[in-house]
Amino acid sequence: MNRRLAIMAGISLLMAWVNPLYADNNTSVADSATSQQTAIQKMAVIMHRLKHFPSPQSKQTLEQIISDPASTGREKDLAGAMLRLNHRALVDDKIKLKKIMENENASSDERDLASIIYNLDHRPTKGDKKRLKEMMQ
Repeated sequence: MNRRLAIMAGISLLMAWVNPLYADNNTSVADSATSQQTAIQKMAVIMHRLKHFPSPQSKQTLEQIISDPASTGREKDLAGAMLRLNHRALVDDKIKLKKIMENENASSDERDLASIIYNLDHRPTKGDKKRLKEMMQ
């Protein structure tokens, strides 16, 4: 299983380097994720534009969310799961996402974002994008 994940991670990195057209390579993602936005809003922007896996700019934003002491544990778990996306969420991340989805103390945005990441298949659905737009405001 670990070898399989390592191979998948290697392929993901290679594809990101060889063909950035697959990623959410719109440079305005980094520009639109401002310091005035909440972590959830920043992640909603990234997910809304996601195609298969996060772009290098999006990964930077996600890493900033993870390292920010003001980010909650749930926000860090969501950002980490997004950081490791490769067409779908990893099994280990799905366990954390499921806990967020079932946590009554989590905000509706956190639960919905966890659900979108959990169910992701290459890119968000039209319904997901509608909900992500609501989160971005």
